[in-house]
Amino acid sequence: MAVQHSFEVANGSCDDDGHPRRTGTLWSCVAHIITAVIGAGVLSLAWSTSQLGWIAGPVTLLCFAIVTYISAFLLSDCYRCPDSITGTRNYSYMDAVRVNLGRKHTWFCGLLQYLSMYGTGIAYVITTATSMRAIQRSNCYHKEGNQAPCAYGATFYMLLFGLIQIVMSQIPDFHNMEWLSVVAAIMSFTYAFIGFSLGFAKVIENGKIMGSITGVPASSLANKIWLVFQALGDIAFAYPYSIIVIEIQDTLKSPPPENKIMKRASMVAIFVTTFFYLCCGCFGYAAFGNDTPGNLLTGFGFYEPYWLIDFANACIVLHLIGGYQIYSQPIFAFAEGWFAKKFPNSGFVHNFYTFKLPLLPGFQLNLLRLCFRTAYVVSTTGIAMLFPEHMDSSSTYNNWVDRIRSTITSMKHGTTWVDCRAIQKSNCYHKEGHEAACNFGNTTYMLLFGVVQIVLSQIPEFRNIQWLSILATAMSFTYSSIRLGLGLAKVIGDGYVKGNIGGISTSSAADKVWLVSQALGGIAFSNPYPLILIEIQV
Repeated sequence: MAVQHSFEVANGSCDDDGHPRRTGTLWSCVAHIITAVIGAGVLSLAWSTSQLGWIAGPVTLLCFAIVTYISAFLLSDCYRCPDSITGTRNYSYMDAVRVNLGRKHTWFCGLLQYLSMYGTGIAYVITTATSMRAIQRSNCYHKEGNQAPCAYGATFYMLLFGLIQIVMSQIPDFHNMEWLSVVAAIMSFTYAFIGFSLGFAKVIENGKIMGSITGVPASSLANKIWLVFQALGDIAFAYPYSIIVIEIQDTLKSPPPENKIMKRASMVAIFVTTFFYLCCGCFGYAAFGNDTPGNLLTGFGFYEPYWLIDFANACIVLHLIGGYQIYSQPIFAFAEGWFAKKFPNSGFVHNFYTFKLPLLPGFQLNLLRLCFRTAYVVSTTGIAMLFPEHMDSSSTYNNWVDRIRSTITSMKHGTTWVDCRAIQKSNCYHKEGHEAACNFGNTTYMLLFGVVQIVLSQIPEFRNIQWLSILATAMSFTYSSIRLGLGLAKVIGDGYVKGNIGGISTSSAADKVWLVSQALGGIAFSNPYPLILIEIQV
C-alpha cells in the first residue's frame, strides 16, 4: 500500500487551468445527459398524458423539452466567464451562480440544487426497489395468475442498492464515470423502447386508439386540477438535467469550445429523449385509455411476456445505478472541496492510499471520500426506507394524496369557508343527530367571502384599518376563549386528562414522521405575522 498526498497526476498533460486534461467528447456528453434525463419516470408519462388528454399531453411534453433546451443553451455559455470561449472555467453550477449573480445568491441556489439532487437520490432508491420487486411480482403473476396476492417487501432491495452505491460512489468524479453513463444510457433506451413497443402492440391488439381530448374524467373539478398539476410535475421531473449542465460540461475537452459541444449534445439528447417520451406517453395512453397505470412496467399494465417485463425492470435497475451517481457526484465534489479548503493540512482529507488486489487493477482510496460518501448513501437509503413500501399501488397513492390535502386543509383550518360550512353542519347535527350525513358545499361561501373582500380591499392602506383590526382581535379572543372553555368543560366532564407522552400512535414510523411534520407546519403557520412586521411598524 502506497500513500500519495495528491490525486493529481504529476506527469500527465494538463488543461489551461492546471487540471488533468479532460477527455470528454460529444457522445460521452450525450451519454451523461441521457443518463440524467431518461429515468424510470419515462414510464409514468403515459399516466401524465392520460390526465392531460390527447392535445395538452403531447403539447406539454414538447413545451418542457423546449424549455429544457433553452435552459441548457443559456447555462452552457456560463461555463466560462466573462468570455464563453476563453474565460475562466466554472467547475459547478454554484461557481457559475457566484460569478454571475454574486455570493448572496450562491448559497440559496446551491441549497436548492443540492436538495433537489439529494431528493432525486432518495427517489432512485425507492424506484430501484420498486423495479426489483416488480420482477418478483411478474414471476408470481405468471405462475399463480394475474389475481394472485403477490406482495413483497422492498427493504431488502433498498439495502442491496445502498451497498452497491457505497462501492460505486468511490468513483472519483464525473471524469471517471463515462463508462457508467454509457451503460446507463443503453439501459435507458432499452427499457424505454420496451415500454413503447408493449404500448404499440397493445394498441394493435385492441384495434383502436383509446383516450379522449380532455383526458381521464375526475369526480370533481378540484380532483381534476390536482391530477393535472401532478401530471405537469411528472413531466417537469422527466427533464431534470439542467441543474448539472455545468458539471457535465466540465468533462469536455477543447477545442472545439466546450459551449458549442454542449449545445450540440443537448440538442441531440433532448431530441432523442423527447421522441421516446412522446412514444411511451402517447402509445401507453392509446393502449389503456382511462385505465392507464402509473408505471407501464411496475404498475402492471402488462403481465406478459413476463420475461420481457423482467428484463425491462432489470434495465431500469442498472440505469438507476448510474443515474444515482450522476446526481450524487456534484454533491461529493462540493463537500470534498469544502473540506479540502477548510483543512489544508489534514492527512484524513488529502492523503490517498493505493491498493492492489489480485486480478484487479490498483485503485486509490481516500478516507474522507470513503466516510462521507458512505454516510451520504446510508442517509438516502435510510430515508427511502421510511416511506411506505407500496407507494406504487393506486390505493396508497390516493391515501398519500388525501394526506397532502389534509395537510393543506389543516394549515388553513381558520379559513372562512370552513367556518361558514361548520355553522351549517352544527345546525344540521343539532336537528338530525350526530350520525347524520351533514355534507355541504363551500363554493357559495368562497364567492361570498370574495365579494366582501372586494369591498374591504378599497380601504386605502394599513393606516386606515385600525378599526378593522380591533374588531378582528375581539373576535379572535372570543372564539379562542370559547374553544378553551369547551375543552376545559370536556376535561372536567370526563374526570381525567387524556393523551400520552408520545402522542397519537400510528401504524408505522413513516406515518408518524408525516403527522409530526404536519403538526409542526400547523404550529409554524399559526405564528405568521413576522411577514408583515415592518408594514405594521410603519
